[in-house]
Amino acid sequence: MRHNAYVTPHVSGRHEAPAEAPFKLEQMAPRRRRIWPLVTLAVLLTLGGGSVAAVYALTRPSETDTTEAGYIELVGACRTEVTRQLKAPATARFSNERAVELGDRFHYIDGSVDAQNSFGALVRSSYRCKAETSGDGWSVIRVDVAG
Repeated sequence: MRHNAYVTPHVSGRHEAPAEAPFKLEQMAPRRRRIWPLVTLAVLLTLGGGSVAAVYALTRPSETDTTEAGYIELVGACRTEVTRQLKAPATARFSNERAVELGDRFHYIDGSVDAQNSFGALVRSSYRCKAETSGDGWSVIRVDVAG
C-alpha cells in the first residue's frame, strides 16, 4: 500500500519513512544553521558602518583652515611667539604639540619646548598658545610658557 505522506503509519502504531521518500531527513539543514551566516553578516556590516562613520566624524575638516598647511602655519606662529619668551631662543626644540579646536575661529596649541636657561642648562617647559583665524592666516592672541 502506497501513501503520499512522508511517514506512513504502521500496524503496530510506530511510524517509519517510506522507501521512496523525495528527500532524506538527514540531508535537510536545520533552519538555525542556515540563518547564522546572515546574522553574522548583518552584525559585521552594522559594526563596520559605525566604525566608518566614527572615523569620518573624527577626521572631517571643520569650517576653518584645518588642512595640514593651515596647521603648520598655526604651529609656526605659536613657536615664534614662544621663542620670543626664551633666554636662548636658538636652542629651542619643540615636542608633544597638539592642536585643540575651540569653535570655528579659535585654536589652542599645547606642547613642550626644551631650551637653555640663563646658566646654560637644558630645561623643558610646557606652553599653551591661543590663536585666532583671520582672513590672511593666524594671529596669536596669548602665549603662556611654564617651567
